[in-house]
Amino acid sequence: MLALRIDPDHSTTRKATGYSRKSDEVNWTRSGEINQKWINSLQANKQALSLSITIEDDADAVFIEEYQWRLQRLNRFIWQITEGQTYIKDIHIRDKTPGDSNSSLHRIVIPKGQLTIPVMEGGGALCKNSGRPDWQVISGGRCYVRILAHEICHGLFGVPNERHGCYCLMQGGLYGIKTKDLVLCDSRSHRPAPITPTSCWDTILKRYSGMKHPNTERFGRAPETLITVTDH
Repeated sequence: MLALRIDPDHSTTRKATGYSRKSDEVNWTRSGEINQKWINSLQANKQALSLSITIEDDADAVFIEEYQWRLQRLNRFIWQITEGQTYIKDIHIRDKTPGDSNSSLHRIVIPKGQLTIPVMEGGGALCKNSGRPDWQVISGGRCYVRILAHEICHGLFGVPNERHGCYCLMQGGLYGIKTKDLVLCDSRSHRPAPITPTSCWDTILKRYSGMKHPNTERFGRAPETLITVTDH
């Protein structure tokens, strides 16, 4: 991240990217270890995501650095939400590129003119074609990371509508998120409604038989996402 290149001891950035240290320590560390055997099994089961992101504006280096920080946080959020059963293996950012309908190349699109706007329709982002192979998230360039995670859950897992009354990341509302924790509702915590008769976890488990809830495996911490940038 740009802040860490300028000041490797920048405490705000270190904490935001998952590092911590005690008052008597010099080095910053991340808690937990990577369980490589578990990661290998996720890759074999196609539960390691590869995403492409299109930025229609010409983003400068400062924005790209900031956005990569957001994406690393997004990876850890997805990891926590899915109880270590999905993570973002790699992301390719295409700068100054038209975001056409080919969503395999444009899974997340920041439309022209939205680069520095944090809130747009849907409280920061919206998902098209939820649960379909061609799902796509349209997002402001400074959309809150929790909201990006919310919309990706719509697209990836096919959770069809906003949760109402559940203590859940998919809770609806002006800003989308009503919870302080990164959790999805299950059969115990779900509050049925006409548009959301089934809990998030029940929906996910029906679509992905290899996943489980609760996940009792010692899955460790999420690997870092490999991010590459094509600057046109």
